[in-house]
Amino acid sequence: MSLPYMPLYVTDYEGDTAHLSLEEDGIYNRLLRLCWRTPGCSIPDDPAWIARHMRIDAASFEAKVRPILDEFFTRDKARLCNPRLVKEFERITTTSKKRSEAGKLGGRPAKALKANDEAAKPGISKAQAKQNHPDPESESRFRGADDESISRKKPATALPADWRPSPDFIAVAVDKHLSERSARIEAEKFKNHALERDRRCVDWKAAWRNWVIKAIEFNPDLDEKRRDYVRGWSRM
Repeated sequence: MSLPYMPLYVTDYEGDTAHLSLEEDGIYNRLLRLCWRTPGCSIPDDPAWIARHMRIDAASFEAKVRPILDEFFTRDKARLCNPRLVKEFERITTTSKKRSEAGKLGGRPAKALKANDEAAKPGISKAQAKQNHPDPESESRFRGADDESISRKKPATALPADWRPSPDFIAVAVDKHLSERSARIEAEKFKNHALERDRRCVDWKAAWRNWVIKAIEFNPDLDEKRRDYVRGWSRM
């Protein structure tokens, strides 16, 4: 598995390589990248293979690359590796696999994974980690009512093109001192406005109530009874 990124702990790196020349530093860094991209984070202990992948000739390998290999790499079963690099490779590979597996399950184990990571830290028990990172199913029981209400929220809909005000819609307007004739005129305006603007609404009856209030408020031909109603409503 070849990971697309390689960590670089700058302080540690500079502490280990401060004695290298600019060219030696470049060779070491290229060797690290070559190992990182090779399966198992190790390369064959084969000068010809390394020279070919480093894009150098045999003489340059012996004079410049071999001293770096001898200083920073270990040999095991005909392979060369950098111990610190292998450690970081295994750590990141393990974490990546865990996150991938959690993702396949819809992300539900993510908090449990974090809790396990916390539990692995020195001085933190599994019980403490579980306290800090509660089980997702337990959390869902506490949030269940809210989540359920959110999931049941009515979707916004368009007003049907053949909409006609029902008696209860007309009653809303009449209750606010509009005549039935005026209520039907306002209902036609209400419908035309909604269709023209392609409005979407969760509660069309509430939208109608607001429309009626504004119609009364901005109508210059109100009779005295309705004027008294508007004055009382505006002071609320």
